[in-house]
Amino acid sequence: MRILPIVAATLLMSSTEVLLAGGKDDPSPCGKLPAEAMVRAHAAYDAKRYADAMRDYLSLARCGSVEAQHRLGGMYLTALGVPLSLDQARAWYQKAAEQGEPESQYNLGLMYEKGLGGQRDPAAARMWQSKAAAQGLARSQNALGAMLYNGTGGPRNDKEALYWFTRAAEQGHTEAQLNVATFYDKGIGAPKDRAAAIKWRFRAAARGEATAQLDMAFTHFDLYTVLKTDHDLVKSKAWAILAERNTCTASSGGSASPAPSAPSQSKTCDMATGLQKNYLALKLTPATIALSEQMASNWLAGKGSIDPPSDDTLRDREAALLRAPHPLLPPGGTLSHIPRNPPPPAPTPGSPSALGLRK
Repeated sequence: MRILPIVAATLLMSSTEVLLAGGKDDPSPCGKLPAEAMVRAHAAYDAKRYADAMRDYLSLARCGSVEAQHRLGGMYLTALGVPLSLDQARAWYQKAAEQGEPESQYNLGLMYEKGLGGQRDPAAARMWQSKAAAQGLARSQNALGAMLYNGTGGPRNDKEALYWFTRAAEQGHTEAQLNVATFYDKGIGAPKDRAAAIKWRFRAAARGEATAQLDMAFTHFDLYTVLKTDHDLVKSKAWAILAERNTCTASSGGSASPAPSAPSQSKTCDMATGLQKNYLALKLTPATIALSEQMASNWLAGKGSIDPPSDDTLRDREAALLRAPHPLLPPGGTLSHIPRNPPPPAPTPGSPSALGLRK
């Protein structure tokens, strides 16, 4: 799904304009709204009677209802009950945002950043994300972190970016967890800390994030390569199995291929499949393969976990590399496919969901 062209999308029905402006044709003046109006609007919305829902939401929103204003923003954004209108979506999100509604502040921030429904204003975008982030909205905390790192709407500040990424990561936001891991990997905003990076990557993997699962597979494979610890080989293959299941689908020939519903995950699928070839080259025993498959199955069924490497294990790795070079890598190399580039800015528009907007 993609956002329809903006041209001509701002034309509204004349009756809607009257409701927005108020006046003698307003059927529900403020102070006379029935108490059940919001309940009725929600019921109509849930039943997909969007025109009925719009009528009540408009009346409620004009009288200052934050929830109704936020709902209207979403309906204009997705053309539910009204023609698509990004400028009306932005206007209603603005009204709700000014009353402190964090989801509206998040949406409004993205619309200002991308110039949707009006002129682009990165400074305003950063201001609204800051307000929502301060209220604890994880999506805004992650978006603000990206803006601080990229210098969008104000000065770049790596330390502040890491602070907000961490706030979002602590709430379970997987993209933020990966961003924190990358910061610690590269020493952005804080000294390099491999153990901290692995901790945050593990937390994202444990929430089912496929890229993080593949990163954990590489992490354990690296430990096996250096320390020759069989349990790390078992964990590596288990994480690779999970990443592959998350991003690949079995073709008619039985081989893994990128899932058609998630083309952006094809690289992770390819990397997971490639890592499986490494296991074949090692000629794993049937017992090792069975252990890995059982570990992955138990994780999927919620019957077990795949513990991350301990601090002692990571110290043993560093000590081993002081005694001898890495068996597979040049000095300073990495076995992981983890992107070493900084976190990207907010997603580019294509649809409300691709942009990250919330109805």
